[in-house]
Amino acid sequence: MKKIKILISILLIICTAVGVLIGYLLSNEKYEEYEGIATIIERRSATEVVAKLDTEPDHKIKNELIVFTNIFSVGDKVEIKYAKIGTNYKVINTSSIKEEGLITKIKEDPIIIKSLNNITGKIKDTAITPINPITAMPFKINNQEFKLMKEEEFFSKSFHNMDITFIPIPKNAEATLTSLEDFKVISIENIYENKKINLNYEFTNKSVTFLGIGKGLYSAKLSFKNGNIINFIFV
Repeated sequence: MKKIKILISILLIICTAVGVLIGYLLSNEKYEEYEGIATIIERRSATEVVAKLDTEPDHKIKNELIVFTNIFSVGDKVEIKYAKIGTNYKVINTSSIKEEGLITKIKEDPIIIKSLNNITGKIKDTAITPINPITAMPFKINNQEFKLMKEEEFFSKSFHNMDITFIPIPKNAEATLTSLEDFKVISIENIYENKKINLNYEFTNKSVTFLGIGKGLYSAKLSFKNGNIINFIFV
């Protein structure tokens, strides 16, 4: 009986190792990537639109290219990168060509609205003040990356002609972002005069803390349980 238990244990270890190896190989499998200009031709739901390449490629895409977002409308032109995974072609990332109306669509996106409702920020200096305002862009949704516009442009246009007093994070002041959802930190960056600096941070349960620079914008890319990565932008 003891030998049987030992044999079963060894088999379980081997099976686990094989499973891990297969998972690693699949996750690191390289796919040939393609790029093209496409037009949004159909909205399937609040989070799914259909894109059709303006020029049919040689490899003949027989299935639809699905973009998981609410920020594009039928008729919008986009740049897409896609790959053949299995028997289907899947979108890897999407870039917007026309920025007109894009900011409004991003701010009205259900995923962005939920993310902003779940996040709060505070600055601890001589007193504790809220980080306000915080805005956000999608960075990765359903394993599709979005390249939309620079953070400085998005933040500036988001609050253009609005009566908002911006309170910058003072130099060396402790700033904290807290979410109602569990997350992992991809990066915390300061953006000033088109230069990005990665900042050190401390991460605890549902909170990330870093020191202010005293100038520029901040970009916090946070990854949530569902795999979505949201780019939170604030001063």
